[in-house]
Order: sequence, then structure tokens, then C-alpha cells
Amino acid sequence: MSEAGKRKLEEYGIAPPTGRAAVKGPIPVALAVRCPRCGSLETREVSRFGSTSCKALYECRACLEPFDHFKVH
Repeated sequence: MSEAGKRKLEEYGIAPPTGRAAVKGPIPVALAVRCPRCGSLETREVSRFGSTSCKALYECRACLEPFDHFKVH
């Protein structure tokens, strides 16, 4: 995904994907997802699946706003 695409998602209120998915073998590790509204890293995953299966639903603990996060594939 281009940097412009990531910026547009964030401006719309959706946290863009970060990094790249591993091809095989590694154990998935949950990393902090930055809130697209206030920038806080104090977020939590509410649901593994958001409005579509490629997104997860998160909530910011700082501003209490829910937001979608694109999963890394």
C-alpha cells in the first residue's frame, strides 16, 4: 500500500496496516496500534473482525473512540 493510501485511510479514521506479513513460520505477536484520531498507542482490540474480514475493530483507551485497523496480510 502506498504512503498516500495509508495517509488517506488515517485521515478517514481507519488505522492503516503496518509492516509486512511473514511468509511462513513466525508466531504472530500483538503490537500496539496507533489511534488515527488522537495518535495514542493505548488501544485495545475489541473484535478480531471489524466491518470486513480484512479489518479488526479497536478502541482507543485515551479518547475512547472505536476505529477499524487493516490487518497485515
